[in-house]
Amino acid sequence: MRHYARRRRKRGSSSGSFWLCYSDLMSALLLVFVLVLFYSIYQYLDMLEIKTTELMRQSGLLDQKQTELAQKDAALSEKDQALQTSRDKLTQSEQDLISEQAKLLLSQQELTSSQQLLEQQRAELESARVLLAEQEGQLGEARAQLAAQQTTVDEQQALLTHQQDQLAGQQQKLDALVGMRARIVASLGEALRSANIRASVDAGTGSITLDANVLFDVARSDLKETGKAALDQFLPVYLSVLMDPSNEANISEIIIEGHTDTDGSYMDNLRLSQDRAYSVMRYILSDENQTLTGGIKSRLRQISTANGRSYANPVYAADGTVDKDASRRVEFKFRMQDEQMIEDMRQILGTMD
Repeated sequence: MRHYARRRRKRGSSSGSFWLCYSDLMSALLLVFVLVLFYSIYQYLDMLEIKTTELMRQSGLLDQKQTELAQKDAALSEKDQALQTSRDKLTQSEQDLISEQAKLLLSQQELTSSQQLLEQQRAELESARVLLAEQEGQLGEARAQLAAQQTTVDEQQALLTHQQDQLAGQQQKLDALVGMRARIVASLGEALRSANIRASVDAGTGSITLDANVLFDVARSDLKETGKAALDQFLPVYLSVLMDPSNEANISEIIIEGHTDTDGSYMDNLRLSQDRAYSVMRYILSDENQTLTGGIKSRLRQISTANGRSYANPVYAADGTVDKDASRRVEFKFRMQDEQMIEDMRQILGTMD
């Protein structure tokens, strides 16, 4: 019995030692597992922190995202401390970690999108810089052109000022010449009225019209006696004004123009008008004409011409039809020295006005 009891106690003691060893082993294994798990988590968290720091460094230009990642990093640090101090809340911490990982992944995706947007904006900015550089180059060229144009404008302005000064002088000369023409025309009109000579005087040009019916027969170019008498009466009065010492130096040309009506062809009328102007000129310069001195005739040979105008300038009646009687005429015209200059100046001044 004692031997049996002793063996029973010994068996029970061996069994208790076994279970105690087994319990210690399991505890040791559990501890090792926990340590391995914790080390793995720690390594993972450490790697996560490194990655997070790298991402934060790469997104240095995104201030708002850096703030969010810093907040998340602080939250992760707090959870890391909670894991180190509260192993019993490991499961909860793992769930929190998974949640944070999901948030981090979302943040990474947002960061990736932001980086892509940033790269796109950088590319656009670079394109804008290139375009700006091109525009600055063009602006520089434009400024150079503007400076050159300004120099040209200044030169043109100086030239314009000089021309304006010249025009002012020409205007004074023009006014004097126009005033002189007006005075000569007025003198002609007064002289003809004083001599009771009926002739049409153009107040603007000083052109004097003689009726061709008085000078010539119809379709003829030989002067009639009445025509010669009319010229003998008209010429001394006309030339006394133009050959007056106060006017003679300013007269450059005396023109005798023949005009016809519109009956017949232009060429026939041109010949007739030329022949009539020539007949008047021939009589004026001939010895038959005793009303003019030799000196006046000599001067007339230097400055007078005879032209035929056919029916190029007919005279119209009030109803718009051609006045044939008035169209058949001989006109005496005079040109003044620098008259072409006067006409050019009028056109220039008219353009400037």
